[in-house]
Amino acid sequence: MRKRLAQFRKLGRTPEHKWAMLRNMVTSLIKYDRIETTLPKAKELRHLADEVIGYAKRGGGRNDVYGRQLASRVVREKPAIERLFEVLGPRYADRDGGYTRVMKLSRPREGGQRPHGRHRVRRSAGGDTRHEGAEDEEGAVPLPVGEVLEGAGSPRSPPC
Repeated sequence: MRKRLAQFRKLGRTPEHKWAMLRNMVTSLIKYDRIETTLPKAKELRHLADEVIGYAKRGGGRNDVYGRQLASRVVREKPAIERLFEVLGPRYADRDGGYTRVMKLSRPREGGQRPHGRHRVRRSAGGDTRHEGAEDEEGAVPLPVGEVLEGAGSPRSPPC
C-alpha cells in the first residue's frame, strides 16, 4: 500500500515555490479564517494548517516557546502567530485534529474552469453548527478576525 510516499503534491511548481505558496496560504487562513482557492491546493493546505494549529495547542498556549518557534517556521506574520496562539489554540484545546475544512464550491473558477473550493477554520471545538455539506452564500460576511489583527488589512479573504 502506497500511503503518501511523497509528502505533498507537486502542484506544478518547484519545491521552493510550492512551500512559499503554502506558507502564504496558511498565514492568510489564520488571518482571515477562510480563503478561496483551487481544490488541489486546498487539500494540500489542510495538512499543513492542521499541523500549525496543533503547534498552538501543545504546551498549554501562549507561553510555549518551542511551539511558537515551530509555528514561526511556517507562518509569515507576527500578528498571525499571535492570533494562532491566543485565539485558535485555546479554541481547539479539546479537539483532536480536523481543525480546518475544505468545501467544494458549485461553480468552477472563472477564467480557467478549475474546480474551486473554500478552505476555512472550523468555528468551534465541537464542530460546525451547520450541515457538513452546506455551502456558504456568495455574499456571506467573513468570520470576525479578532482584536489581534485590527488594521492588518481587509477582512475579506484574498483569492489564492
